[in-house]
Amino acid sequence: MRRRWLVILLTAALVLGQGILPVGTVSTDHLGLVEAAATSQPTVTSADSYGVASQQGPYWKTDSTIQDRTTKPYPSFVRYSEIGAILRDIDKRSPRVKVEVIGQSALGHDLYLVIVSDPSVHGRYGRYQALRNTMLRDPAKAQEMIKQGADFKVPIFINGSIHGNEEPGTDAALRLIETLAFDNSDEVREILDNTILLFNVNANPDGRIVNARGNGNGFDLNRDLITLSQPETRALVAQIVQWKPMIFLDLHGFVDPLLIEPCTPPHNPNYEYDLFIKWALDMATAMGDRIKDRVGLDYQIPYRDQEAGWDDYLPILTPMYAMYHGSIAVTVETKERSETGVEAHYQSVMAAALFAARHKMEMFHDQIEQFKRGVLGDKPEQYPYAYVLPAGPDQAHPNVVADVVEALLVHGIEVHEAKQPFTAGGTTYPAGSYVVLMNQPLRGLANTLLWEGEDISYDIPAMYDISAWQLPELWGFKRVAIEEPFSAQLVQVQKVKRPQGSVQNANAAYYVIPNDNNNAIRAVNALLERGAEVWMAQGSLPGFGQGAFVVRADGQRQAVKDLAKDLGLTITGTNSVGGSLKPLRRLRVAALGQGYALGRGYVDFTLRELGFDVTPVTVSDVASGRLADFDVFVNQVNSSNSAFQQAIRDFVAQGGAYIGIGADSAALNQRLGLLPVVYNAGKRDDNGVVRVVNNTEHPVMANYPANDYSFVYYPAWFTSTGDGVEVISRLQAENFFMAGHWRDRKDAAGSAVVVGGTYGNGRVVLFGTDPLFRAHTRGLFRSVANALFYAAQD
Repeated sequence: MRRRWLVILLTAALVLGQGILPVGTVSTDHLGLVEAAATSQPTVTSADSYGVASQQGPYWKTDSTIQDRTTKPYPSFVRYSEIGAILRDIDKRSPRVKVEVIGQSALGHDLYLVIVSDPSVHGRYGRYQALRNTMLRDPAKAQEMIKQGADFKVPIFINGSIHGNEEPGTDAALRLIETLAFDNSDEVREILDNTILLFNVNANPDGRIVNARGNGNGFDLNRDLITLSQPETRALVAQIVQWKPMIFLDLHGFVDPLLIEPCTPPHNPNYEYDLFIKWALDMATAMGDRIKDRVGLDYQIPYRDQEAGWDDYLPILTPMYAMYHGSIAVTVETKERSETGVEAHYQSVMAAALFAARHKMEMFHDQIEQFKRGVLGDKPEQYPYAYVLPAGPDQAHPNVVADVVEALLVHGIEVHEAKQPFTAGGTTYPAGSYVVLMNQPLRGLANTLLWEGEDISYDIPAMYDISAWQLPELWGFKRVAIEEPFSAQLVQVQKVKRPQGSVQNANAAYYVIPNDNNNAIRAVNALLERGAEVWMAQGSLPGFGQGAFVVRADGQRQAVKDLAKDLGLTITGTNSVGGSLKPLRRLRVAALGQGYALGRGYVDFTLRELGFDVTPVTVSDVASGRLADFDVFVNQVNSSNSAFQQAIRDFVAQGGAYIGIGADSAALNQRLGLLPVVYNAGKRDDNGVVRVVNNTEHPVMANYPANDYSFVYYPAWFTSTGDGVEVISRLQAENFFMAGHWRDRKDAAGSAVVVGGTYGNGRVVLFGTDPLFRAHTRGLFRSVANALFYAAQD
């Protein structure tokens, strides 16, 4: 169902670009965000720069190596392995069509972008590019150009089947491409005379092949458009950045009666919602009426027909994200998996394209108006003047700050760097601080990523999905909102300078790696894989903070030097190390998480990205004794399977480490009796950013601040802790809830949310929070890595 996606930006609602691959070349960090962004403006980057190898290859050939579905859910269903040949045939026969491979899926399957336009458009990209640049840099001038009759066509983006088991979207896209490629009806001519259509034909090949919602990494791709952890969403984002469509249609299933957005409240206050709803409701009505007339299906529009429950508050869903770029963006949920379902999608896109063709002047004017409002800085009471990411010792590790700035650039947000110290809001900030001015075209998106969010618990009975995603709190960096104008010598950032790693005192007997960013965990795992001797400090190591890692230099000098350079780490040599040190070893980790495809999910994915040796397992695997092959079991699920339960007890009693995450794991602990704790849990849709107090002396919270933030989704808290249980983190006693939707939370105040202890010969750590949530909570990843190192046997 619905589960949308989002997109990214760079330009505006018209056709642009020299060709269809985005410009710019950058590399990726270990979780897939760009390492260096942009070329001329803060442009963004090609699919390659997100770790997607945009291989052109013989995409027109049928790939006989794919183990595709053997049965068809309806006669016109096209197997993924057949799509390339079909598109190549159309490409050869129609001058209206261009086909590109824009990247590969998690499992290496090609992602096809098809552009359909009047053939005369192909030679006009330069003119469109100039108008696009004007739209962002001088939107008032762009509006005047449109008023004076500038020649332009508006792009419409159709996103097919981002959920692999919602098949009709892709089949409708293929049918639409064929119609637009060859038909000369009045409707088709009207569409091609006024628009350019872009089809992300099959947004999730992995899921289509195996009939699964998620991709090959087990991710719901329609939740990844802010995080961009997956290659499919990075490829999509790169195209949205390039084209900035005026209309965005996300084809899903299945809802009865058929559903077409716009949505119910609450509407995120960072939208220019008046400009959106002015067109979205009429367009949805036109789409629904055509479906009813030509297909015979009734339809619903949540904005018109419901009070709550289908909201557009969060930016992680595709249409909602596109709204920040001026798109009139909607999800279409077809009624059923059938020929009728395909036909409904087909007619919905035709109706939207005709609507755009007939209203393009006014709609394009209003898309530019959104950027104009940002540039002029209206609504000063809603937005700060700027956000400052201060340089200096109080800021997060330089790797974290670089990741943040890169992410902002990828999303098309303008970022500046201070070349001299400056004073703002009564505080002086050093040179090298980053500044995000809010008088910019994408101020709404900038604000939704950097603000503190809202507690909307009592504004609406329930939310569709998460209601908080704040980067500063969840990625772990400091930002300051500045309300009043200030003067500073600023230079716009075009490419982020990654931290230059180094090894100091390189000839020493030992090296110390501070435990202060995710790359430190990656470095340690890489060294352990090489067979290096590594220890973790069980307290503070003077000069290096809590939980620092110590490496014996013998045989590892070049490896340490390379890792420091590649990962932006400052590693220091020393000839003597004091204090309590725990020897580490390469851990074999079993993970059982919330996956959507192929038995994988965000738990094993994120741990693998940190360099751990992770194997996804099932309840049946555990019940059959497979935990004997592992050192640590990370678990997110509850099960009544008695063999599963006994296998975990035996594993931990014999010295295995158990890391439980979330309320389901807390419930399982109640059954297993691993730790003598009593827990309580919220509702499954309770979520948000919470304020916590960490036990900074405990290895799990090494180098985390005492007063910090965490994230909950279906939260658990521990109301009673028995003998031998250590409280590692607890919710603040007062005002612990920062942003999100969690109503009945009063009793959780001050309660433990992370606890640890022993069972038999093994150690146990239980998180009532979700520190790996959808690979988004990057600032919390280290706490889980620390828990693995702490709980595993020496």
